[in-house]
Amino acid sequence: MTVVWLAQGNVSNVTPTPEAFNPFASGFSLTNLALAAGVFFSFAGIDMNAAHIKQLKNPQKEFPMSIFIAMILTLIIFIAGTVCIAIVTPKQDMNLVYGLYQTYKILGECFSCPWIYVAFVWVGLGASMASLITNMAGPSFMLGQAGRSGFLPKFMQNNNKHGMPSRLMYMQMGFMTVVAFLCFLIPNIEGFVILITQAITILYMMYYVLMFVSFLKLRHDQPNRPRMFKVPGGKVGAIVVAGVGLLACIFGIVLAIIPPAQVSEEVGSPVTYVVVILAIIAVTFAICIGMYLTSKKHNWVDPSNVFAPFTWQIEGLKKPERVLSNVPSEMMSEGQNPMGMPIKKLWDPNEQIVIPAKHTPGTHEPTSPAIEAGDDPAALNHPVTTNGVATGALGAVPMSMPAFIAKKAGIGTSATVGLKKAKPEKTVSDEPVQPDIEVPAATAAAVEAVKVPVDVTADAAQAAKKAQEAQTASEAAEKQAHDYAVEAEAYREQVEADSALDAAKRRVKETTAAAEAAAAQAEGKASGTEAEAAKSAPKDASKKDSSDSTK
Repeated sequence: MTVVWLAQGNVSNVTPTPEAFNPFASGFSLTNLALAAGVFFSFAGIDMNAAHIKQLKNPQKEFPMSIFIAMILTLIIFIAGTVCIAIVTPKQDMNLVYGLYQTYKILGECFSCPWIYVAFVWVGLGASMASLITNMAGPSFMLGQAGRSGFLPKFMQNNNKHGMPSRLMYMQMGFMTVVAFLCFLIPNIEGFVILITQAITILYMMYYVLMFVSFLKLRHDQPNRPRMFKVPGGKVGAIVVAGVGLLACIFGIVLAIIPPAQVSEEVGSPVTYVVVILAIIAVTFAICIGMYLTSKKHNWVDPSNVFAPFTWQIEGLKKPERVLSNVPSEMMSEGQNPMGMPIKKLWDPNEQIVIPAKHTPGTHEPTSPAIEAGDDPAALNHPVTTNGVATGALGAVPMSMPAFIAKKAGIGTSATVGLKKAKPEKTVSDEPVQPDIEVPAATAAAVEAVKVPVDVTADAAQAAKKAQEAQTASEAAEKQAHDYAVEAEAYREQVEADSALDAAKRRVKETTAAAEAAAAQAEGKASGTEAEAAKSAPKDASKKDSSDSTK
């Protein structure tokens, strides 16, 4: 559109002379460069591309290339757009709030449609709303995730039915509303937009300062830790990259604080301008530091949070210190409780393991050739202090030893342990290790119907929770089965006792009956004897009487 506008004979408002592109043509002054701080803000957020680094096949080469491509595209878009605005729009019509739409109106007239700027207004409104929603939802979601590790109070850790931290978002909306009312301290809206943009730029630059400092500290404290991407050049390369970044950020902060000379009327009092910016920064830092210090005095941890502990916590250190361990963070975090919970497995801060030559940093390869060959002496024979008790290869399984290493070392079996090199059980090949179980083939429709979880960590935590519930239910069922077995044994003994009692009763009855029968028989015999005696008694008496009478 700008080319067509120039081809129609319109005169450019910028004369391409060296003086036109020299910001110090009228003398050196930082106030003339103050608005250049917005250039730094143009690149803000470029580091968020690191979230996709796991999707790259070769992060060491592809990630720097993507950063350079993004940087070049940003330069072209912003420089070309700014030059077009400068060429088309007269200086007296320049405005930081609606200057872009003024340019679209002028360019639209050359196509006989000056109303086209209205379409761009609506497009710009939609883009602003999308940016606002993203800037509200993204940081709140990430802050809510980290806050569940114990950095936010319980009432700020809520999630609504859509999985969003609604209370944090309401607080952010309230804070943004309060900041918006600061416009009454500035003469006009344009000055307010400049102030807010400069304040946000300073906060962004401070965030990058912390990031560069953290990079240097991690490179010093954990020099051997495998990373998905590593700045080449060793210490010198790290210092050069971080040093240039720190200097650029500090320069941007200084420029953003200085009131711009180009818009002195819009900004108003330089003192008010600087005081408002410093107040916004001070309040923001006070809230952050105060929340962090308060969180250390309360147990705000959500046991179901998805953050892994810090490596220095897994290594049993009280604070970050220099360590020589080369164990990948993913391996150290495997099987651990979430951040804020007690550490399950402690690792030696100076532990060294053999990492395969083809190892991809950031990935966990439990079936690597070195481990398959038993060529991992540190992993097999390092003592680890757990609650003050040192364990080693000759005792219980070290807390830091993964299960597959313990299996290879023969711990828990009849194999000899404590050797720094074990004989390989089989020839190691480059073939991918297949599971021992046979997986039945599934139809294409069944495979497509399976949904891959988005948040693998949360699903793993949910699966672990279900497994724990299943284990608890199994233990309860086992206990109930044991109780049933005891009760059945008691019933069996009761039945046996009842049977014995019945037999005794029968024996008593039989004995009683036999006794009664014997008694009856004896009584019968006695009765018979008495009858016989009675029959013979008269005869004797008559004989006696006869003899008496004869006498």
